[in-house]
Amino acid sequence: MARTIIVVSALVDATIREGQADTTFILKHTMEELAEHIESTPVRADYLYFTQETIPHTNTTLNYLISMLENPFLKVDKVCYVTEKGAKELPSIHYIVEEKGFDNWEIVEGYLTREYVTGVITGAMRTDSFNKRRKALYRVPRAAYLQDRIKNRDSLEEPYEDDERMLKEVPPVEVPEPTISDSEEIAPIVHIAGLDTEERTALVFLLAQYLSLEGKTLIIDKDSAYHTLSEFVTKSGVECKQITVTEFLDDPERALEIIKTCSEKLICITAVERVSYSYAFLCNVLYSNLSTKISYFVREDDFDEAPLTMPYIVCVPSSVLGILKTCEQVDSNYVKLMHFVGVNLQSLPETRILNGNTMATIISDVLETDIDETVILNIRSLKIGGESGYDLRSIIEL
Repeated sequence: MARTIIVVSALVDATIREGQADTTFILKHTMEELAEHIESTPVRADYLYFTQETIPHTNTTLNYLISMLENPFLKVDKVCYVTEKGAKELPSIHYIVEEKGFDNWEIVEGYLTREYVTGVITGAMRTDSFNKRRKALYRVPRAAYLQDRIKNRDSLEEPYEDDERMLKEVPPVEVPEPTISDSEEIAPIVHIAGLDTEERTALVFLLAQYLSLEGKTLIIDKDSAYHTLSEFVTKSGVECKQITVTEFLDDPERALEIIKTCSEKLICITAVERVSYSYAFLCNVLYSNLSTKISYFVREDDFDEAPLTMPYIVCVPSSVLGILKTCEQVDSNYVKLMHFVGVNLQSLPETRILNGNTMATIISDVLETDIDETVILNIRSLKIGGESGYDLRSIIEL
């Protein structure tokens, strides 16, 4: 039986229609768009889903939605609100549901990502609490009914045997000792996204040095034009194993074997010669062959390369201009996955943001969402362990 579902959310796109031919989706981004729709087209829907960003002014927008639901040209059986756990607007939602006595509203607390919201709508992320129980009436022949009743009465007269008496003749089952799997662990990928600046590359280099204290860590020079990371490696004098991109492309098997067997904990794939290459291709090839042979892999990402389903670090130049340029590239739908880290490369004191709370306040105001306190890293040396100490553990969870 065909269904009609209304979705008011900026997190859901037309791909939700794929594989659901029996469902008609009405997709809108705001409550105002839905109101315009029902002005010209009456709607009879089974479900209405809406998410947190569609009610920027919680109480006012909820009142507007309730007035729409009372419109005779909009009939909805069930309403579902999707938000993040512990969201600040939840008291208002619970209040209006209890005050109005709504018994067809459901509140789902989870994650405000496209994958999660789509899963809630399709049912992949939850069990449907709206499932109905139905009573069934069926007829049986009179003779079969009497026979079943007599059998039940006879069973009541049989002696009762408890579980211990019934199981005393069963021999014990030998439980095998647990075995520890000998499978090798997969190295985690630490993603650092941001503008294409020296601050981002410096953060990648310092973080890779820090992680190499615990295990073998791999980084690759992303800048095929100016070789920024390669310059940092050379000038800093950090002890590491260098393999050039040309060496890897000429003999990949030999380069992979060197990485697997070398004693150095920090491996840098540098670009010394002028050769064009694909950073994404190198990352995929190296990680697919070395994921069980290294401990960490640090990736330097542009914003369109950042992961959409796992947390990652966003490098922010510690100046007002750097913050504004970074926020222009940030997708506010995935802010909860981002850990903002300010980086200062000894720029002019007059233009720097010196306090993490100040940076967090500016980012929150620009993105119009609350973020956690940021950390500002003042880079005075590209080599850890010297006169300049860095609290790198505060910006990453190992």
